[in-house]
Amino acid sequence: MKTRLEQWQSQAGKYYFFIVLIILSLFVILLGYSTTLPQQYNFQLNQVAETTIQAPTTIEDVEMTERNREQARNSVADVYVYQPNIRESQLALLEQLFQGLRDVRKERYSTESLKEIEAEEEWMQRYIALEINAERTDEQDVIFGQLEKSEKLFALLYYFSGHYDDSVVNLLTRIPRESIVSLVEMSDNDLSTINQATAQILDSTLSKPIHANEIIQIIAQARTQLDGLNLNFESRQVTQDLLQQLIIPTMVYSEEETEERRQQVANSVQPSYILQGQIIVQEGHVIDQDDMRQLDLFGYLDRRAMRSAGYGFYALVLIQALALLVHFRQKLVGSKQDVLSANAQLTVYSVSMVAILSVLKLLSLLQQNNLEHALLLCPIYIMPILLLPYTSEELSILEIIFFNLFANFFISSNSIIDITLIVLFYLLSSLLGFLVALIQKRKATQRLHIGMSLLLHGIVMVPILSVLNYLSDMQQTAFILAIAAVNVFIAGAAYFFIQPYWEAWFGQHSTLVLNQLSNLNNPLLLEISEKAPGTYHHSMMVATLSSNAVTAIGGDALLARVASYYHDVGKTIHPMFFTENVPAHMVSPHQKLTPKESAEIIISHVTLGRGIMEEHHFPQIIIDICMQHHGTTRVGYFYHEAKQDNPNVDEADFRYPGPKPQSKEAAVIMIADSVEAASRSLKDYELETIENLVDSIICDKLKDDQFSESGLTFHEVKLVRQSLINNISGMYHSRISYPKD
Repeated sequence: MKTRLEQWQSQAGKYYFFIVLIILSLFVILLGYSTTLPQQYNFQLNQVAETTIQAPTTIEDVEMTERNREQARNSVADVYVYQPNIRESQLALLEQLFQGLRDVRKERYSTESLKEIEAEEEWMQRYIALEINAERTDEQDVIFGQLEKSEKLFALLYYFSGHYDDSVVNLLTRIPRESIVSLVEMSDNDLSTINQATAQILDSTLSKPIHANEIIQIIAQARTQLDGLNLNFESRQVTQDLLQQLIIPTMVYSEEETEERRQQVANSVQPSYILQGQIIVQEGHVIDQDDMRQLDLFGYLDRRAMRSAGYGFYALVLIQALALLVHFRQKLVGSKQDVLSANAQLTVYSVSMVAILSVLKLLSLLQQNNLEHALLLCPIYIMPILLLPYTSEELSILEIIFFNLFANFFISSNSIIDITLIVLFYLLSSLLGFLVALIQKRKATQRLHIGMSLLLHGIVMVPILSVLNYLSDMQQTAFILAIAAVNVFIAGAAYFFIQPYWEAWFGQHSTLVLNQLSNLNNPLLLEISEKAPGTYHHSMMVATLSSNAVTAIGGDALLARVASYYHDVGKTIHPMFFTENVPAHMVSPHQKLTPKESAEIIISHVTLGRGIMEEHHFPQIIIDICMQHHGTTRVGYFYHEAKQDNPNVDEADFRYPGPKPQSKEAAVIMIADSVEAASRSLKDYELETIENLVDSIICDKLKDDQFSESGLTFHEVKLVRQSLINNISGMYHSRISYPKD
């Protein structure tokens, strides 16, 4: 299947990309067609219904809920809160009034100054008309007590407006004029008496809660307290007028408290629901206003919205196609390899998108048939885990974005809360899967256990349910969390079932493909054993050494073993030019060639091997290791021979084309290949001799900077060294000295 798919991609070239893109768009449209174009009805107010309509799902009747909550809010009376600071503020206001009355008596005024005040403060004329004493000259200054009554009131009002805030001035203007006149003409002793009497009664009166509707009664009670005070008639009248203005409600309306209580009552009102299966309109019955409202809730009346949903869906399909074109634009105008890469990645994207949308469509149909919250079973979690290893991070993010956008059109629910729940779950679940896939791709950790995924899904679900106020219904919360748990197990089971086949179809080195290539009866391996038996035996030995060493560092041992089997397949073209294939009695054919020609033949086995592997459709990673197992090392023997003939020989002619090992497996195979070949020339196989051999080869590779791009650490090099020493010693039956306890 993979080979045939690669052949189609190679033969069709760029056309394959556009064909797949069109097929993907058509499949998505086909899956979403019935959802975006629902059946339309012609309902009219006060007309007989032609069909029976049942609620397709349970949704909240928001308008009825709000109506009930508003009634509950209105039933809560205004809340008044006792404010003890009112007593202090009114007593302070009284004290400011009498302090001002005392201070104003110390001022001096002239007719000229009073006229200037009258001209500047026009507002005071509305309160009192100034009557100037004609017997005084304009420049004559007099004390406050020598002014006329109107002049005193005028000067008093002006003094208070300049020395006190508006509250004192307002109090002054509310007190009857007769009482103000009495105050300004009283003696200091009388003022003090009235001040003390008013403060005493005001203090006791305002020390308790007073509602606005109790003010008249409270003022009357305050007047009765004057009976116990030794006041003359004038002082009593002035005190009454002051209390009349200073006694105010101490119970103040609290908007915050009122709103809080009303909100509590409103929140206690249970939402009104239209239950799934409930009859909204009965065939043969007259449609009333309430029926029309419920039909509108389920979108049966909004034809334009129905059409808009369809247009939006088709526009989204087009946007997806354009986004994919933009993403792959550079590859499509690049080399043939770039086009093949774009074709392969688009194929993975398309298959995964169509598959997950098909599952979503199936779950949508199940939910419409009374399987509550069935859409939460969609295993979106595994989509990025399957996609990311075979594409790029950008393409995986694109699929997450477009899937979550498409999902909005597949959700068969008119409940905003349910839709929000599903959308948030899909978004966070897909992002969680992307994070796991990213960690796995970068090999920062092994695959996460299914239990960890279950825990993460639980963590994802709790804030979603909390935000949507589901946690108030513990039974519903438990049910949704159980579905989320089932989702994880479904996703896990689907992954472990699909992954081997998915890897075989789209992967570079799937386990299935590697197992097939590791079969010793593979035709290409048999061909190696026939044409180059020495190379075949060498490859088997390298496979054992490298797979054991790769296991020691936690790498892909199967990949290392298979790559080792075929790493020298290019030697089957000219097998006799390689020492391991030359019989003992035969003269080496290199004696008839120049050192440069010999080096070219030796070096060519990597490029010839690549051609053979490509012809047999090997995974790219095996081909890469074939090209990398010698890196850019030098063919030392022929280089030194050439240098003896010509000291100025170009070293580049004697180096392998590379690249340097790009993976740990390739680096280990490079070391194992050299160690196995060199071990044949050892005169003895003592442990020290083997250790020196392995150390010298590793040091040479390090000095030649062959491991800089492989990611192999010094600690891993140490583990590889020990593994190779142990295995070489075992092959040649050397005794290893074990440390004593």
